[in-house]
Amino acid sequence: MKEVSELTNRLLVAEKNARVAKEAVAVRLERQKNFMANALHEIRNPLNCIVLNIEFIFSNLFGELTKGVKEEFRSIEKSAKHQQLVLESMLTLDKLLHGTGGSAMLPKEDFKPVKLCTEIVAMNKRSAKEGVTLLVEAKEVDDFYYVGAPTQLSLALLNLVSNACKFTAKGSITLGLERIGDTKETTTIRFTGG
Repeated sequence: MKEVSELTNRLLVAEKNARVAKEAVAVRLERQKNFMANALHEIRNPLNCIVLNIEFIFSNLFGELTKGVKEEFRSIEKSAKHQQLVLESMLTLDKLLHGTGGSAMLPKEDFKPVKLCTEIVAMNKRSAKEGVTLLVEAKEVDDFYYVGAPTQLSLALLNLVSNACKFTAKGSITLGLERIGDTKETTTIRFTGG
């Protein structure tokens, strides 16, 4: 009888310890969830100000800008807007991970792949070392709108081109895209870097 009582006490203590540990994990997960959401929002707010200030400059309140200055500001604007997309993707992922985001499907949007690649190359123009040329090479990809996930695609391609800029000392960097297959419902485009 004494052994049963001792075993019961041990089980009660183990059960209590497991409950306390589970509650501690729940508190930690809630803090992590809140931290990520708050951090992303704190980054997004100043970034929105940057984009709005660039748009303000483009409104020609400071007079007509030269072509070169306009190109530089367009590059800054595209980079800032890209960062907004990154943050929005992270917020969406955070919601999905915590069960508050609905479907886990990638959003489908109309976009022009050649234009997307051209914009990514333009954003990285200043990142390339002196003497390195950035190019876009499209093979059999029409200037039509395609349906896909351009935000996620641009994140991957921007990472590819940015890394190429870091590690290419001379020559050229080519962001390539080629239509490699068609069915009644889909077109397959392969993206390459070289």
